[in-house]
Amino acid sequence: MAGVDIQAKIRKGLKRAVNKTGSASSDLIYLIEIVGGGGTPSAPIAPTENPVLLVDAIFKSIDQTNSSGQFDDLIESGDRMLVTNGDVLMQPNSFVQVGTNRFFIVDVDVKNPAGVPLAYICLVRSQ
Repeated sequence: MAGVDIQAKIRKGLKRAVNKTGSASSDLIYLIEIVGGGGTPSAPIAPTENPVLLVDAIFKSIDQTNSSGQFDDLIESGDRMLVTNGDVLMQPNSFVQVGTNRFFIVDVDVKNPAGVPLAYICLVRSQ
């Protein structure tokens, strides 16, 4: 099975999970990209935030007693896992927004066999 076929299956599975656990009134999940900024001290340029919709993204609670081990050294009380498909690059030190709640991406586990990004599993912390 080719990587593209596996990507399609992951998207479909995440979409099913979102549909089963969410509702029509559920808040959408956005990656907040920081664009621009810089300038000079006398003429600073303020960065702007560009929200990018994370289609088929779903939050998962972390059970520290039964953790998979991937983020064990980083987990703090209240942290959550965000699972997204491989469409949007997820990186540590970025932000995710759900409604009025903002989460900091602490770490990312990329699932990319043969260089094809299939999914991102992110450890996120409420801000």
